[in-house]
Amino acid sequence: MPGVVAAAATADGVIFEGGFGKRDLTTGVPMTAETVVWIASMTKAVTGAGVMQQVERGRLSLRGDPTAVGTCSGAGRL
Repeated sequence: MPGVVAAAATADGVIFEGGFGKRDLTTGVPMTAETVVWIASMTKAVTGAGVMQQVERGRLSLRGDPTAVGTCSGAGRL
């Protein structure tokens, strides 16, 4: 991987953002905080983290019948 864009935040807002490495190895253009990158399957990890946060807050349960449709007792209360 020639470069990476990273950010970190707290409840108060962004505490760090930056780019490291090269956006294009042939031209030497650097990565910046504004560089748009293809995130591919990373949305699965983000979704999983969000689901687990809701489980920790008691708003969602991992127990029950995963094939049941329309039985979410917490629907509309997030």
